[in-house]
Amino acid sequence: MLSGVSVDIQKGEFVSVMSPSGSEKLTLLYVLNRMDTIDQGNVQFMEQELTACKETELADLRRPHMGFVFQ
Repeated sequence: MLSGVSVDIQKGEFVSVMSPSGSEKLTLLYVLNRMDTIDQGNVQFMEQELTACKETELADLRRPHMGFVFQ
């Protein structure tokens, strides 16, 4: 469960998420990519509320701006 998470990433920054096993890294990435849903709060990416986006809009955001490398 994620609680009280706030992340601000500036244009041009590359970010990696590293922490001990079981610390919800994958949950954070899934929520950011909207592969998982949230119960409360909001998720914004490039000033767009992701919870309100349709699948086609998400695809247009993901394609050029998001990438995942799983271990």
